[in-house]
Amino acid sequence: MDLQYLFPDDLLYSENHIWVKKISSYESILGITDYIQKRIGEIIYVELLEVRFELKRDEKIGTIESHIDIFDIVSPLSGRIVGVNSELDENPNLLNVDPYNKGWLFLIDLKDRFEPDYLMTSAEYSDTIKQL
Repeated sequence: MDLQYLFPDDLLYSENHIWVKKISSYESILGITDYIQKRIGEIIYVELLEVRFELKRDEKIGTIESHIDIFDIVSPLSGRIVGVNSELDENPNLLNVDPYNKGWLFLIDLKDRFEPDYLMTSAEYSDTIKQL
């Protein structure tokens, strides 16, 4: 089955299927991509690190569970968590129905404001997905 995926142009993407939206020079929002939410299936549980946690790029920062799979959330950025989407505690399915808006995961205060510049554009991420 050939699924169609949505990769908004105003976001950046990691090879670990995380999107990044730059809010300001030092703040970004993170979430999972449409591709990975479709691969995981119906999401039933989300475990996320808490506010104030210091994170490093390529470090596990949470877990997403479905009936068929478990997905480790790996941070594409270094910094400090300043916000967590608490709505996912009661409604983890937001990651399936609205992964780019209501299904966001973290608000990050970046350690290096240039770090997001090394992530993929939507076209680059789309090409990467086609090779999987």
